[in-house]
Amino acid sequence: MKVLFDKGVIRLNIVLIGPPGAGKGTQASLIAARYNVPSVSSGDLFREHRKLGTQLGLLAEKYMNSGELVPDQVTIDMVMNWFNENNCSDSGFLLDGFPRTVDQAIALEKALGHDKSVGPSIFINVDQDELLKRLTGRRVCMDCQLSFHIISNPPIKDDKCDTCSGFLSQREDDNFVAVKARLDAYKHNTEPLVDHYINKHVLIEIDGNKAIDQVSSDIIKLVDGLN
Repeated sequence: MKVLFDKGVIRLNIVLIGPPGAGKGTQASLIAARYNVPSVSSGDLFREHRKLGTQLGLLAEKYMNSGELVPDQVTIDMVMNWFNENNCSDSGFLLDGFPRTVDQAIALEKALGHDKSVGPSIFINVDQDELLKRLTGRRVCMDCQLSFHIISNPPIKDDKCDTCSGFLSQREDDNFVAVKARLDAYKHNTEPLVDHYINKHVLIEIDGNKAIDQVSSDIIKLVDGLN
């Protein structure tokens, strides 16, 4: 796999994929900081556009509330805008939650051009029973967006954020019905993406059932080994 260097700093075009609840957001922050690349979550982009009331945001909201995947073109438009604003063709990047389909992957490859490629694609794989437990127990601060979990990472005070004392709430897309729909959509739409990256010889598979620190350690070990 090709890894680019710039003044001694590894420059990577990282795609982080996996089912909802796999811990992509947590790992994305750690990876982006370690390798000094701009990072964005497609979910955060959706929520930002919804908050601002953009046309893309309003369209995405309809699908997110029902647990469905946002249509490819809406997702592509949001991510490509961010990509251009951050000069990612020069700096490298980390994309969390995009692409989610093979069509999105092909669109990304076209945007990158023939002289650049995705590498690596990190696939965090987690069992479905574990995902259901993680997602339905998640609570998010309405003010600062910090996440907690009623079992694995509970707040000090019930329903209050440890950092800003904001109210904790369950997102509409984290109730059981919506979670099950998201996992079914993932299986149908995103699992073929794993095969896509396997065929391109850029996939790294990580066991996401482990503790957060161990998952981070496994990712770093494998990415560091690419050079």
